[in-house]
Amino acid sequence: MKIIFAGNYNMYDQWKDHLEAIRAEHQHVVIEGASHTFVEPGISTQLFAETHAWLPDRD
Repeated sequence: MKIIFAGNYNMYDQWKDHLEAIRAEHQHVVIEGASHTFVEPGISTQLFAETHAWLPDRD
């Protein structure tokens, strides 16, 4: 699992203490400048890149 947080939304702050416990099993990233809906210019490209990087490589 990969958790992608929006930098301009308070969920990362609420999850921060729990992330250390799940770090070995799950990835997480914060996209700075993103709101909860990831609609800011250029943010959807970053969201796509993070999602794509997480998906298994299918040759």
